[in-house]
Amino acid sequence: MTDEARTPVGTIAPEATSPFEDGMIAVTDGVVRGVDEVVASLLELDPEELRGEPLSALCPPSPTVFSGEHLEGAIARSRETGDSFEWVFARGTTGEVATELAARPAEADAYETALFVRGPPARTHDDWSVRPVERLHDVATEFESCSRAAEIHELTVTAAADILDFDTSTMSVAEGEELVTKASTSAASADFHDSVPLEYGIAGETYRSNEGVRVDDVHGDPDVDPARSRYRSLMSVPVGSVGVLQAAATRVGAFSERDLELAELLAGHAADALERVRSVNALRENRRKIASLHDVADGMVTADGESRVFELAVDAAEEILRFDQCTFLRAVDGKFVSAATSTGLELPDRVLGTDEGVAGRVLRRGESELMDDVVVDEDAEPVFGDIVSGITVPLGDVGVFQAYSNEPAAFSESDVELAELLAAHVATCIERNRSEQALERQKTQFSSLVATLPGMVFRTATDDAGRLAFVNDYAAELTGYDPATLTGSDGVAFADLVHEEDRAGIVRNRRTALAEGGSYESTYRLRTADSGERWVRERATGLFTDGDASATLEGIVTDVTGNRRRAQLEVLNRFLRHNLRNDVQVISGHAENLERRLDDEAALESVDRVRSAARKLIGHSEKAGTLEGLLGTEREDDRTPLDLAAIVRRRVDAVQRRHDVSIRTSLPESCRVVAVPVLGAALQEAVENAARHGGEPPVEIEVSLDVGRADGRGDVLLCVRDDGPGIPEQDRVAIERRTETALTHSSGLGLWLIKWIVTASRGTLDIREREAGGTELRIRLHTADGD
Repeated sequence: MTDEARTPVGTIAPEATSPFEDGMIAVTDGVVRGVDEVVASLLELDPEELRGEPLSALCPPSPTVFSGEHLEGAIARSRETGDSFEWVFARGTTGEVATELAARPAEADAYETALFVRGPPARTHDDWSVRPVERLHDVATEFESCSRAAEIHELTVTAAADILDFDTSTMSVAEGEELVTKASTSAASADFHDSVPLEYGIAGETYRSNEGVRVDDVHGDPDVDPARSRYRSLMSVPVGSVGVLQAAATRVGAFSERDLELAELLAGHAADALERVRSVNALRENRRKIASLHDVADGMVTADGESRVFELAVDAAEEILRFDQCTFLRAVDGKFVSAATSTGLELPDRVLGTDEGVAGRVLRRGESELMDDVVVDEDAEPVFGDIVSGITVPLGDVGVFQAYSNEPAAFSESDVELAELLAAHVATCIERNRSEQALERQKTQFSSLVATLPGMVFRTATDDAGRLAFVNDYAAELTGYDPATLTGSDGVAFADLVHEEDRAGIVRNRRTALAEGGSYESTYRLRTADSGERWVRERATGLFTDGDASATLEGIVTDVTGNRRRAQLEVLNRFLRHNLRNDVQVISGHAENLERRLDDEAALESVDRVRSAARKLIGHSEKAGTLEGLLGTEREDDRTPLDLAAIVRRRVDAVQRRHDVSIRTSLPESCRVVAVPVLGAALQEAVENAARHGGEPPVEIEVSLDVGRADGRGDVLLCVRDDGPGIPEQDRVAIERRTETALTHSSGLGLWLIKWIVTASRGTLDIREREAGGTELRIRLHTADGD
């Protein structure tokens, strides 16, 4: 190897001075042109192997802050300022060595920069192989064992002093609008403020920009605090988004780029440790809050009414979640109504619709919303002028919960999750409360219904189907025994009430229903307390209880004694009408034969009277058939909505086709009433009666419909007026007294047909004599919408 190869050729520029003469590296455009024997020995490398290699070949192979790119930048700054800087080179194949470098421009053809090399002045040759990066990694391991932020703060400034050799350092953390000093070396405690605003000085700039700053001479920097005027060098690096780490020195240019990079590495480790502690503390705090919210939910379950539930929820939002401005809004009839509001918070008079604003949107979508700034949300309509941020959480169909703040981005996703948990508890309790109230109403309604049913509602004992566990009050009316006697252990057994001849069939039906859980219907005779007898119909179902371990019967027993008598009368009625029709047809046939054979006027007149009487009998038979259809129409479901106006029109047309009459009508286009299906027969009879018994042909008849309201319901008045002699007094008296006796009887079934059909329709019939002569039938019915 030649001397030229071992030692760089040339001299440095005349205006430049060499700070030390230990060794030198010749550099051009980031490429090594040569090294002297001192550097080759220091780096334990062959000089020939370095010639033509980039500067990165001299740097440690593992990724560190001491990269070739950073070295080129440091060399450029050193050439410009004349300052030296510390650097770590690779040593041999596995080691590293710490050095101090100074770059100077050279006057030589072979290279442009002379890079002078020596060990740092403040350190001995034994310190050259110390690896600060590795020691900082060891500190990172120590950070992992810290459970409190204060421990991390103290460890950070201790590492800055012991490893980075910073005599004066301090660590500050952002709290609200200030940077608060949490730890510092003893030398810094008297010179650094306990707290400064976030916008203050280099510390504030570092925190806001999240970039490190190195100041070689603070006397020339207007941002440096005069209180620190005795310091000449300052370095400030961000600790993540948490705070700032600063170091100061009394000499100019005390900190190098390496110091800045190592400080940033230390600050990064501290930031990671603080974030870990913050996450652990936040998780622990969240668990505590969740447990507290569950305790509040237990109190809500026993709260007396919805108002108390909302009051407990607001207290929890204030005390547990630390929301000092919050409100619960209930959705009522399309409007948001305040259910509970935090202490001291007064809502404005304006009422917000459930389709308005963020609250309406959250209610519709069922999804929570977090707003860092309400200004950017066009749907946001703050209820207070100074609201900046907030959260809105749905309460199912009940309403929404809102929390507000006067600061931007005051709420986190964790706040939203905790608010959703509170809202879920509130919604569950409110829905449970409403369900319980609805159940109580149903129980009351059911009890009222059972008490008023026209039958004996019963439930049998689970251990003995022959005895009753419950009956309603109707049992006394049906059986003559009061409920206590029928349900008492020493009272009357249910099975003993059944007639002996019917008991076997009833017992069989009951056993089958209990075994299979089915239903049955039976008709039998029941013995009453006064030794009487009634026909009853029993409908019941077998129900399993206690996990199918036992069964009971529930059902109703109704009195059908009247129904059986009515059925017997119906059979008799049909028998009589059938025979009557047959006999009348025989009479009519013989009358026709006589009419053809007789020519005597008196005899023919008698035949005509016989035929007229036969026709009347046929008419009576048909009306009796219509009346038979009314049997059993006292039940509510036998009536149905009908268009009265349409029925009147059809019946009027039918009468006009058969009689010489003039009928004037005053009818609406439609008029719906509730009546029995055979209402048309009554209307036709009313018009037919006016046509038959009116004055001289053509008979004048008026038919009108008027709709009015009385007692909160709609009524329809149908009037049929004629100009005839009027209805006979005996017929009117019979109808008004609602009875038919030997002394007071009507001459036909027509008026009775009208009367019974109108009565079955829950209407009234009024017969009046007109002052000008004639009769007026007034039929009043209920409208379909008012029934």
